[in-house]
This record gives sequence, structure tokens and C-alpha cells, in this order.
Amino acid sequence: MCKVIFVLVPSYCNDDWLDNKMMQITKNMVSVLNLENYPVIPIEDYNDINFYLNDAEYLVVVTAGNIFLHRDKLWNKINNIDPKIGMLAHILQFENDDTPYLHEQFFIINTKAVDSADLDFQKSKSRGPKLARSKEDVHDDHAPLFVTLEEKTVDRQMKFGSNLIEQILKKGYEVRNFDEEWRVPQETNDHYLGIQNLPLRGFCYPKKNTKIFSKSLRELEIYPGLDESQNIFLELVKKGLEYQVLNVWHYDHVPTDVVEFDHIIVPATGFLGEEIAYKTGAKKITFYDINSNNLEFKKALYKNWSGKDYEKFYENWAHERNLTIEPNSGEDLKSSLANKTRTEQTLFPVWKQWKNTVEIEYIHDDLIGSQPILDAISHNSLIFTSTILGIYTFTSITHNEDNIEKTKQQISERVSATSSRWIEI
Repeated sequence: MCKVIFVLVPSYCNDDWLDNKMMQITKNMVSVLNLENYPVIPIEDYNDINFYLNDAEYLVVVTAGNIFLHRDKLWNKINNIDPKIGMLAHILQFENDDTPYLHEQFFIINTKAVDSADLDFQKSKSRGPKLARSKEDVHDDHAPLFVTLEEKTVDRQMKFGSNLIEQILKKGYEVRNFDEEWRVPQETNDHYLGIQNLPLRGFCYPKKNTKIFSKSLRELEIYPGLDESQNIFLELVKKGLEYQVLNVWHYDHVPTDVVEFDHIIVPATGFLGEEIAYKTGAKKITFYDINSNNLEFKKALYKNWSGKDYEKFYENWAHERNLTIEPNSGEDLKSSLANKTRTEQTLFPVWKQWKNTVEIEYIHDDLIGSQPILDAISHNSLIFTSTILGIYTFTSITHNEDNIEKTKQQISERVSATSSRWIEI
């Protein structure tokens, strides 16, 4: 039994394109969040959750349309849930509802708090103990902070998740709403696209304004009639696609089994290309990137940097252009630390001499469908695609899965034809 399984459910918004796109984006978001590589399982129906109750301590149920904005803090919350809590969810009870229920967007089940694989999410009428909402409310008087079980028997209109709430309470566990600590980050440097004060997690509500939202996401334009959360999501996407960021250290580790290569083809992030070329003796590096700032910084680095005071050099360069510097979140900084230490010890002392021993080429392009990047793969090359084809957020937003798979196939064929190697993380 593992600690967590992420269970992904389609949004079923009656728009096939939007359903698929939301699932693609949400899978990507879960992959970024999933720092321990727990299982991620797509299911077709909420009742299929029953199949996994014996396989993990917690099931994190994620409906397509979720956006995770503070990965580190959200990950920490998921891994430190009070064991007395049987379920965390968006609990709702409006004025006309006699029974609390769940919004399906995101909920976490402690599997110890359920008896058996008989969870039922269907609406039904029943008679049984009253499910009483707390006086305390998370927001707008329809989101009780918690639910309790009363002794008196009443007629009940059970909605989505009401039966699950009842079962967990009968087992003696708590059922609680996501409180402020789950909704709004407190005292954290973790942020999304350089923007502070965003919630830990958002939901795009694909069933709302479906036609307009689908058109907006296809065209990456904000049209009138969107929900506030949809507006925020699209504004973040548009801001992200401006790529006002500079990647000064790399998170990806240099493979330990690399041998001699003539040519290294890598994203222009940190010193990934330089480390691999230095280790393998390659005499050519091709930097490719959709972010022109990374490429321009590389040009400045090779032209003007002395090999000393790298932090001062990149901070001044980024400040002059009003760019956000990455990595900046806790987990990313931790991932890059070993690379940073190794590069400072091996490459920096010989930078002035070594940089003149390699030929440098720059390609400003999106890897997906890029003929120039494919053409750059020559005999005995190593092409490194990092997370671009897997979990990179904007790849899943701007490209469908067919185009991504086509690019993978093209790279594979080109690598095979040139006796090269491809590393994808």
C-alpha cells in the first residue's frame, strides 16, 4: 500500500475538445505536483474510486479542470493531513439544501475512514441520521467548515457525496472543508508566474460557460461571459506565454552514463548543456528554447561573463529586463542545488578557457513540430528534451497530445538515423 494515489476524473462538460484538454492539463498539473511519483490513475466514473480503496492511505480525487498554483505548499499539506480527518473536500449546503454534499472538483479520502468498497455518489432520498453543518463557514454561508452526525432520524435528500460523508462520520472520523490554510498561501515564497497572493489551487469549472471557455482556451483569448476563475486561468496562461522569466540554474541532473558525444542539443536553461559537453568532450552545443530571454542570456554569458560572480551577473541582467528568476520555489531550488554545486566546482574555474573550445548554435523555436531542432540532430548527437514533452505546463496548454506524440516519433526516428541518443525526463 502506498501513501497516496491520485485519481483523475473527466469533467464531462459536453464538449469533447474541452474535456480532453482539461484532462490533459490536469494530468500535467498532477505530474508536477507529484514529487514522490505516487500512482496517477484516470477513471471514468466517481464510483470507480471503490477499486482503489485498499491500495493507498489516501485517495486524492482530482476532476479535470484543476490548476495547482503553489506546488510546494499544496504538496506539504497533502502529506501532512491530520489522521483524525476522514475527508477533506469542498463541502456545500445552500439555504434550500437539507443535507451537506460535495463539489466534485477536488477531495481527499482517508481510506481508513471507509468500511468497504461500496461508496455511492448517486443522488437519492433516504431516511437516517441528520447530517448537520457547522455554524462556522468557509465562505458565503454555503460552505460549512465541518459536518457532524446527529442522533435524530430525518428524511434526507442525499446529493453528490452525501452518502460518503455519512459513512465517514459513522466510522468516527472528521469531515472538513478546505479551510483558509488550504485555500490561500500564508508566508510563502512559492508563487506562480511571478504573481503572489494566488490560491494554492484553482478550478476552471468546465461545465460553466462551456462554449465560451472552450473557444477562449482554443484561441488563447479572453472573451466576455467567462467565470472569474476561467478569466484568472486564461490571464495566467497569457502572462506565462510571454515568457518573462530567466532560467539561471537547471533542475535536470546530468546523466551518469553519458559517453562521448560530438554534439549536445539542449534547452538553454542553467548550465545543463555545458555540464554535459564538459563531461563528454562535445565540441558543439545547440541551445534551443521557446523563451528568447534564455537564449539572449546565453549569448551575453558567452560574450561578457568572466566566470566569476555568476549570481551578480544574472541578477543584473534579469533586473534590467524586469524578468523573474527561476528556480525560485523550495523544491525547485532543492532540485537544482547539486547541479549548482557541481557546476561551480568544475566548470566555473575553467570557464574562460573552456568556452572557446565549443561551437555554439542558437534556435529560438517551440520543440513541438520544430523542423530546425530536428535538423540539428546530426551524427553522434545527444538531444535532451527534459520535461518539455512530458509535464511542462505550457506544452499541455498549447499543444494537443497527438502533436506531442508526433514530435516524439520524429525525434526517435531522427536519433535512430544519426546514431544519436535522446534523453527525456
